[in-house]
Amino acid sequence: MEATLQILLEIQHIDQRLSELDNPEHVLQFEKLGFQWQPEHRQQLIELRAKRAAQIDAELLAHYQGLKERYGAAIVPIDGGICLGCFMMIPTAWVQDIRQSLSVKTCGHCGRILFWVG
Repeated sequence: MEATLQILLEIQHIDQRLSELDNPEHVLQFEKLGFQWQPEHRQQLIELRAKRAAQIDAELLAHYQGLKERYGAAIVPIDGGICLGCFMMIPTAWVQDIRQSLSVKTCGHCGRILFWVG
């Protein structure tokens, strides 16, 4: 997987965890499972996200942020040539590029960033 895409996926995972920590119901569920969330954990995630975001091109990061605000999940896998964000077909040549991790590609329909799970 391309390094930029890997970093974007890490950022998306961190954003998801931060979103969960902002929801008291999620925190309560975690605590019922035996996990203890401390304020410093949230700060560590924020710092890690900032460190990862600094490694990404500003234009691509802004695109990611816009997608995250619009859809929640900005980066989605493709399966069988279909974007699993909008369920539309992706051009075959793009699927090959994504599969070989040649470049970061976005869905021509929804604009989400695509990756191959294989």
